[in-house]
Amino acid sequence: MSLQTCRTWDELEQFRDPWNALLQANPGSSIFQTPEWLAAWWRCFGKGKRLFGLVFTAPTGTVVGLAPLYAERMPFIGHSLTRLRLVGSGSGDSDALDLIVRPGYEQSCAQAFATWLTDNSREWDVCSMETLPQDSLIAEHLSHFMRKSRWSIDVTRTPNFVVDLPPTWSQYLSTLESAFRPLLTRYPKRLQSRFKVRMLRCENPDDLAVNLQTLFRLHQMRWTGRGEPGGHQGRIEQTAREWLTCDRLDEGQSRERLGVG
Repeated sequence: MSLQTCRTWDELEQFRDPWNALLQANPGSSIFQTPEWLAAWWRCFGKGKRLFGLVFTAPTGTVVGLAPLYAERMPFIGHSLTRLRLVGSGSGDSDALDLIVRPGYEQSCAQAFATWLTDNSREWDVCSMETLPQDSLIAEHLSHFMRKSRWSIDVTRTPNFVVDLPPTWSQYLSTLESAFRPLLTRYPKRLQSRFKVRMLRCENPDDLAVNLQTLFRLHQMRWTGRGEPGGHQGRIEQTAREWLTCDRLDEGQSRERLGVG
């Protein structure tokens, strides 16, 4: 197993094809591990941080794992420490982050990563592997190798909330309380009775920026109308805009629907 370190995002982008192949091969991968999401995250939040994009390659020359990491300075009891984290963590808008590894190579990639951490210990003081799934094989193997090397490990478990939705809209409505159900059926009818409404689907990358701006403006008007600051401000909004880029539209992986009066 060989390991290459990319120090710029442009270097890491050269592995986009094997990156996507790893995601396709791993049924447990999440949208927050895609190169589109993490590239947008890095452009928004990467200022002042040092990138360590680790690429794991098998003896056959096949890329079998990726670990997009970054280092940042953090205050600690009057001192400053260097913390190593997965790209996407720290902003509160990414979940289920993990090393991106082809199934069957979890142990060898974890061992190579543990060796890299040991060999590059001067580059970091604390390695925070946040949001790792509870069933992460990488976490299991990495803990074993780090304990074997006598590194100190602290594990904190946090709940991960999910909602299992019915397969159809009508079935979902039937699960709601009778007092709440009319709100989801009455308001659309009221909207169509008062305004001329048409639904648009954005498929042209050239229209994306304008349509997203309309979406955020309408959402912001809803909140400011209540005297509240709103939920799509600053860099989080920028991250969403950049992720919904031409790549996603061209691959048919995202669609934006807008109601226009």
